[in-house]
Amino acid sequence: MNWDRLQPLLPLLGTVVLLAAAAALLLFREAGDRDLAERLSRVRSGGPLQRDNPQRFRNVALNALHALGVALRARTLAPRDIQDFEGMLTAAGFNAARALPLLVVAKLAFLVVMPALAWLAAGWFELDGTQRIGAVAAGLLAGMMLPNTVLGMVRRPYLTKLRRGLPDALDLFVVCSNAGLGLESCVERVAKEMRRANRPIAIQFDLLGYEMRVLPERRDALQNFGERTGLEPFRRLAATLIQALRYGTPLSQALRTLAADMRQERLIRFEERTARLPALLVMPMAAFILPVLFIVLAGPSVQQLLAVLKGLH
Repeated sequence: MNWDRLQPLLPLLGTVVLLAAAAALLLFREAGDRDLAERLSRVRSGGPLQRDNPQRFRNVALNALHALGVALRARTLAPRDIQDFEGMLTAAGFNAARALPLLVVAKLAFLVVMPALAWLAAGWFELDGTQRIGAVAAGLLAGMMLPNTVLGMVRRPYLTKLRRGLPDALDLFVVCSNAGLGLESCVERVAKEMRRANRPIAIQFDLLGYEMRVLPERRDALQNFGERTGLEPFRRLAATLIQALRYGTPLSQALRTLAADMRQERLIRFEERTARLPALLVMPMAAFILPVLFIVLAGPSVQQLLAVLKGLH
């Protein structure tokens, strides 16, 4: 490896080391202040003193990263971008207010780390100038796309659980409504009963119940419930509940019809996937099955023909 080519990276590496040392110093200082504050609060309240807290440093580190992310978010993202990222995080099941600063820090870290790793790899393999620039550009692209890709991978199974669990939650909602419970009581009961069966559904209904208690208008809470995940079934459910509150329509019958429609749509999606199977199986059959059939059926004849030609020769 030619170490002379890595000399331009020495100032960058020194800066990273200094920043890491300063961050560690600040973290330890904040950990001491937080520990002292906890001890003082326990002394005032008369509670027992806890000398060992294994999660203290992790919480301090997360709080420091959160503060850094808040500062970077205000300086690097436009309000429209902040709203889009918050929608993505909420749809993936995260608390947007807590996770967005951490996402900003992660994106910035990958933007710095991935090109640096690509530069080091190019120097290790002794690539020329053009190839090194291409490697750094690829590292920069990977650093830009990797956090969003990971977020998308986390988001897809979460949305799948929401789609599958909503009809069952609606059936339980209908049962609670027929039992004479009010809207808030139905929401809380559904969230409680669905917590073991489908936790994402329980989280969404917990948030709905909390916003219905906090916000001045239940309509605002229902609209947030419909827009939070970005799924059309949740928007339809929110519109149905808003209509029932505004016009006094029977809630149980509307929800029962909506649950039946959702199950029918899910069945239609399964039928569409089944109808696509023959087209998807054409290439595997042509690549793997047909050559084997040709060898089994035409192989002996080809072998005999080759033997005859060899004898004639």
